[in-house]
Amino acid sequence: MTRCIALVALVTLVPVAAHAEGLSTRLSRIDAGTFPRIGVSLSVFSDGKPVPGLTKDAFTLDEDGKPVTIVSVDVEKAPLNVTLVLDTSGSMQPHLEALKTAVLDFVRGLDTQDRVSVVTFADEPTVREHLTGNRRRVKEIVEELRAVGATALYDAILASVKELKGVSGRRIAVIFSDGKDQNATGTAPQSVYSVKNAAQEAKDAQVALWTIAFGAGTDRPLLAKLAQVTGGQSYAPDEAGQLRQAFGRVLTDVRLQYRIEYDSPRPQPDGTERVLTVTSSARGRSGQGKSRYLAPAAPPTTGPPPAAGADASTVTSTTSMVAAMASLTFRGFPGGWANVWPPGMERTEAKKQHLLLDLYVPRRSEKTLSVRPGSWRIAWRSHLSHEFAVLGDVELKAGEERIVVSPFAERQPPPKPPVKRVRPR
Repeated sequence: MTRCIALVALVTLVPVAAHAEGLSTRLSRIDAGTFPRIGVSLSVFSDGKPVPGLTKDAFTLDEDGKPVTIVSVDVEKAPLNVTLVLDTSGSMQPHLEALKTAVLDFVRGLDTQDRVSVVTFADEPTVREHLTGNRRRVKEIVEELRAVGATALYDAILASVKELKGVSGRRIAVIFSDGKDQNATGTAPQSVYSVKNAAQEAKDAQVALWTIAFGAGTDRPLLAKLAQVTGGQSYAPDEAGQLRQAFGRVLTDVRLQYRIEYDSPRPQPDGTERVLTVTSSARGRSGQGKSRYLAPAAPPTTGPPPAAGADASTVTSTTSMVAAMASLTFRGFPGGWANVWPPGMERTEAKKQHLLLDLYVPRRSEKTLSVRPGSWRIAWRSHLSHEFAVLGDVELKAGEERIVVSPFAERQPPPKPPVKRVRPR
């Protein structure tokens, strides 16, 4: 009897940037919502594979150089918020059906409380569906995917981060691409934003990037670095038949994350930045990971009333400083990005001086940006454009509730008809 075995089943998918000499300890999220109790989500890899079964004895932790006592170590059980970032550029046409199959298997493997959103990218990123538990809707979107255009990879990563920013629970983006960020002719980048912009946004929002670099045409070292610095992992399938295995590995490895809880040695809510270092040890190896978090600020206090005869203008409180902030609310726009900066300078110059405020506004939604009182220039770029268009300048006053920015005039309610009073005889 002749026995045939499919070769694809014998191929082991090797993650990129495996650490043979030690453990890779990657922090993906620090939760200070119950400060001074701190929660840390992290993954521990050995030779590119997650290390299961670790307990408190396997970890040491310090905050700002001071050792702390670990309260608990458990497998992370918080629901997942996943954004699937899928390359639909023209080069994906021969492999699109294999990608669809792999993605649908991934979605079916999610738990019922997990949520998923879909971002595709070619010439530009498009948010196909916001975070949802509706698996049928996601299936319809994936089955309708078409491959055409260039590869705006970095803009797509940024769009996925902004889709997850501020969402409670675990936040991961699964980045799939078969090529480098480039235009259709391969002569220049296609994205508006740089890879540094995308990486910094992901780190600031605590979104772990799990990258799948399909084929030799990708920049595998770059995608591996993106995963490493944000707390994820990178995989490098060479053939379309390995895509299901790659997406399956992402889901398996994410499920093996740990959550460490400890009490901060500085329990005062002072709004300062704290540096956290976690060292893991197992199987005669060790590895260290670092990250930062902001302690919550002290609650606002109005303080005692000014003494008799004192100049009230010299009395300043935290409450008055908060009240002095204003806000811009973007409403009624198609999906895209809003940029806000002080007038009198070009957008690029404001960006260099870190004076540019950036806000992603999903389609059919409303987003608010807190700003200081003063003059601000507002620009907008939709998903269908590569250039920002200046909408105009606004002046915000201290304590003003908000200004609504909209492409349409705000509808005013019709005036009430006058009430005619009749005097009884």
